[in-house]
Amino acid sequence: MIFDRWCARYLAESLDKPLLFVVNATPARAKITTNVAIALSQHGTLAPSIIHQRADFASSMIDGRTVMEISRKSPSSEEIAELWEYLEWRMERPKMRAMNMRPNPYQYIRYSLMNR
Repeated sequence: MIFDRWCARYLAESLDKPLLFVVNATPARAKITTNVAIALSQHGTLAPSIIHQRADFASSMIDGRTVMEISRKSPSSEEIAELWEYLEWRMERPKMRAMNMRPNPYQYIRYSLMNR
């Protein structure tokens, strides 16, 4: 784990690419999740959604579907949707800067809350 985060940061910096950590496959309500999030945030941006390890993910892979195709209202689907909304917002920021528009950090929060 310790080498992975350092290597990821070095690789992103050497390629001049943005870096984003996603905490993935964590047990629900595990104390270590908080420690992992704190450690990763010291090395780069951390996605606000945490993807927990759930049976829905394994069930969806049996026949090659995504968890969102199984049930849109499940906690797993909501976690993936929240992650995608954040990634979509992050990808729009460089386009806004190119058009001399300032990205609004609260735009993601408003967008996320309106689409629930």
